[in-house]
Order: sequence, then structure tokens, then C-alpha cells
Amino acid sequence: MPKGGYQDVVQKLEVLKSKFVTRVSREIEQLGARFRASAGSAVSAELARDGYEWLHRLAGSAGTFGFKTLGHQAKELELQLKAIADGGEAAGMVTGVEFQRRLEGLKAFLSADAGISAIPVLDNAVADPMEGPRQRVDLIESDPDIAGELVNGLSRYGYDVTTYPDPETYQASRAARQAGVAATVVDASFLDDLAPGGRAGSARAIRSLIYLAKEESFDTRYRIAEAGAGGFFTVPVDVPALADRIEQLNEEWEDTAGGKVMIVDDDEQLVEHYRLVLSAGGVEVRTVTRPDEVVVQLAEFRPDVLLMDIHMGPYSGVSLARLIRFQPEWLGLPIVYLSSEQDRDEQIAALAQGADDFIEKPISDHRLLNVVRARCLRARQLAKLATRDGLTGLFKHSLVKQELNKEFARCRRQGAVATVAMLDLDHFKSVNDTFGHATGDTVIRALANLLRHRLRKTDVLGRYGGEEFVVILPDCSLAEAEPILQDVCDQFSGLVFSYRAADFQVTLSIGASSLAEFANADAALEAADQALYRRKRQGRNGVTLYQGEPPEARREATSS
Repeated sequence: MPKGGYQDVVQKLEVLKSKFVTRVSREIEQLGARFRASAGSAVSAELARDGYEWLHRLAGSAGTFGFKTLGHQAKELELQLKAIADGGEAAGMVTGVEFQRRLEGLKAFLSADAGISAIPVLDNAVADPMEGPRQRVDLIESDPDIAGELVNGLSRYGYDVTTYPDPETYQASRAARQAGVAATVVDASFLDDLAPGGRAGSARAIRSLIYLAKEESFDTRYRIAEAGAGGFFTVPVDVPALADRIEQLNEEWEDTAGGKVMIVDDDEQLVEHYRLVLSAGGVEVRTVTRPDEVVVQLAEFRPDVLLMDIHMGPYSGVSLARLIRFQPEWLGLPIVYLSSEQDRDEQIAALAQGADDFIEKPISDHRLLNVVRARCLRARQLAKLATRDGLTGLFKHSLVKQELNKEFARCRRQGAVATVAMLDLDHFKSVNDTFGHATGDTVIRALANLLRHRLRKTDVLGRYGGEEFVVILPDCSLAEAEPILQDVCDQFSGLVFSYRAADFQVTLSIGASSLAEFANADAALEAADQALYRRKRQGRNGVTLYQGEPPEARREATSS
């Protein structure tokens, strides 16, 4: 996180802390006046319940703002008032004046703790969130021939490769320190220079680090792994496999950084503190302080994880969790209670009614960020298993059909244009027969990676089945789509795949249609399919647009 950005978060958190002190001081006065009004008589169950609920919230939030002793004292008073509210032995034994004095005593702890920082280790907890696609690869390679081959090969995937002849030049470059790098590829002869204590600094500070070596041995591989690298390749480099590994490393990084979390809590200052901390750590946050808005906000924001307090005035987090689970789409949403409730039986009972985890307040900023990241990571991993093709990471057949129907509805509703394209690898059966299915899988992954980098983030990519893919290009006419899709064909045909001592290339055929010109999404997809097989008959390796030709029988072309 940039230094200026960190300081800005620090200042905002300190402002919140000041507001917290002012609010708590005022509420102590207000609640204390109610206890004082009861004079020497016993505290009523109603007043005890109101005091208990207020102290429960204070016990959970005080530590977050740096007032740990205040939180402990509030918890002690909370338990005493809870016993009175429940009609226990303490009922009738403590007067209102006595409790008013104890409440006033809390102010001393509010002042005594005022110098404690409310933001411990925040700077160490903050991630470098990814902003947009990472299209640059830094290459530290002294051999110009190897560098040239990698620049040419990786550029076909849409990577902009910046080369450096040695680590010193790399570290001296301002561009090398900028964000947006997909990977750093390094000649293994520079391993000692990038090792901890080396002349060029530590490799552990470089994300998505991949080494290249002219020879391999267990010792070399071990030293590279020890340096924290994410990949190792021998020269000559299998460029499609290298691009595949870069993509895998970036997917892993995306899975561990960021995420979307919704926080439901009626304490506005507390949720704002959580929001600032999590946002600074690269997490997208939506806060809800009115529990009756939670269902609407869920549908709009669609978080990875829901954090929710248990006690929120007239609302119960347990009941809200049960309400949320009424809707089938939220059955798999991780719900985590964030509450100062310490009774283990109460926690277990709450978990049994619709939640997945229970975290006690107060929670440190560092732990909060780590817990949220871990939960978001797990949620995204499970979502991927359900919606993504295991080999390519693209949408599965059923999901891409759903996305196609959504885009068709948008086109009709807004009068927009969109293109749908069917893609098919040429002579793919012969690739599997000649080089094996493992190599065939490499070719399929290579096309998926190329599509991800050559097309926009707003475009929808799906594996339709086998070697067939579907691409949806929103706000893109057929005329605009044709050169884009042709570039995909041209770049893919230039990729060189390797199998043992043999190199080979694969071409691609594409058929496309205008989504808005058909009665439904299925008809548009069928038109793109017809255009695809017309392309096959015309010589493959290119793009054919559907031009309203009459329906034709689909010829046997599965091996073409």
C-alpha cells in the first residue's frame, strides 16, 4: 500500500477513535442518569436489560478502538446486569446509585487507554490488491537469443515483456517497482544475486517469480524453491507451458487477495473501522447498519462472506441468518458471527442455526483481515468448483449458456449490440492421437489463457465441450468483433508447442453471429455454430460471420 494511502487510513481511524470517545462519554452520562433516577431502590429488570445490552456492545467494540481495559471492565458490569435482568441472585442487591457510580468509573479507563494505538500492525497486514489484468512480464536474461524468443512467444498471449540484462539493471529501474506485473522471469545464473543478502536484494519480495536454467538438477531445483520461486523451466523454454504457469500463479494470487465481504452491525463507528481496515487490505466491503436492509443489500452486492453481529437492538443475528437461508441462492453463503458473546453454549446454539463460524469481539485488525481473506478464498474456491471448467478455468457449458441468456436479455432491454462466437481447434483429434491427451490439454489451456489476455475483462469466456469454446462480446458489433477474433486466430496459430523433440502448431476456426438479431439466445448460438462449420469447409484457421445463410446440416467435423 502506498505510504500516503496508509497515512490516510491512519488519520481516518484516529478520527473514528475520537468520535468513539465522545459517543461513549455521552452514553455513559445518559445511562448513568437513568440508574441515578432509581436512587436507592433496586435496579429493575428492564433497566438492567437496557444497561446489559449497551455494555455488551461496548465490551465488543472498545478493544477495536484501542481501549482494552475499558472493554474488560464493561464485560464485568455486563455480566452483573445480565444476572439482574435474568432474575438471578444479584437482583435487588445493588442499587441504581451504585451502578451509576460504576458506570462513571468507566470514564477513567476511557482516558487511561487514550494513548494506545487503535491500528496495530495494519501496515503489515495490508496487501497489494490487484488492479485490472496484469499484462506485463519482467524478464531478467543476459542471453539476447533466449530473451528474443520469450518476448516473441509471450507477446502472443498479450503480455508486454520488459527485458533486463542483469538484476542490478532490473532493481535500478523505476518500472520494475511499479504494480501490474504478471510475473518476473529470471535466468537461474542470477539466483545468488536475488537470494537474501544478495547484491540485488531478496527474491522473496518479488511476486510470481519463475526461474530458467540451461541445465537441471535436484540441487538447482531445491535452491530455486528455497528462494521462494513459483516456477522453474529449462531452456529452450516451452512458451505455452510458461504462459500457463504465469496464469496459474496469477490465479492463485487473485484467490488469496481481495474478496467481497458484507458487514451487518448496528454500531456505525465500529463497522466503519472494519471497513477502513479491510478496504486498506484490498477487500471490497459493504456495510449494513440497518438489519432490515440485509436481504436487499445481499442481492445487490453478492458478497463472498457475510460478517454479522448477534445482538443488534431489536434484531437477532441468529434470526437474520435463518431468514437469509430461506432463499436457496444463499444456502452456501458463509455467515460468520462477529460478537462479544462469550458463553460457549450460546455460541454453539447460534452456529447450529445457520452460521459457519463464530469470532469473539474485540478482534485485532490483523486477525480480522486474515480471517476475512481466508474465508473469501475458500468461498471463491468452492464457487470455482461449481462454475468453472477444471482444465481451463473458464465458465462451464451450463454457466456460459446462462450468461448468454443474460446478455441477450440486456440487448433486448437496452437496445444494445453483442457478438457471440463459437471457437473450435482444427484437427484436434490428430493432436491427441499423435502427441497424447496431456499435450492436448496443454493446447486447450493455451487457448484459454490467450483468450483471457487478448479479450476484455467484460467479455464472457466459456468452454463449451472438448475443444469447443464460446465467447460473448458485449457492446461489440459483428464488424467490430471480426478483427478482434481474427487477431486471436493469428496469435494462436503462431504458438509453438513441444512434445519431446517435436515442435508443432495448431490453428483455430471461429464462427460468429450478432446476438441481438435473433429471436432468442439459442438461435444466435446455433447461427454462430453454422458459421463455424462453414469456416471449416472454407479452409479453417480464420473467422466466418453469419450472414443469414439458410440452415445447413452440420457435417461430421468433430475431427477437423
